[in-house]
Amino acid sequence: MVAAATPLLVQTDAGCCPVIAQVLAALGRISGLPTRVAVGLAYVPEFDGHKNVLGFHMWSQFYLDGQWADCDAALNDNSQNYWRLGLSANDLG
Repeated sequence: MVAAATPLLVQTDAGCCPVIAQVLAALGRISGLPTRVAVGLAYVPEFDGHKNVLGFHMWSQFYLDGQWADCDAALNDNSQNYWRLGLSANDLG
């Protein structure tokens, strides 16, 4: 799935959070970083014209300095305050 999705992401800057999280996790592993994906809920004040959106989400985590650090390329808009609640994490191995 990662190999098939990568050209779409690179060429069109499009994709949904599971694809983006998995591609980012694969890139982390290629770089030698311990990586997993997390799934849970995300809240954003505004998304796609809707206000106060709560929905399912997936993001990547890298093991850095003895702890798992979130890296969310799908919710990359730093102008918004959003939060995530992780429900599960998996190395997809």
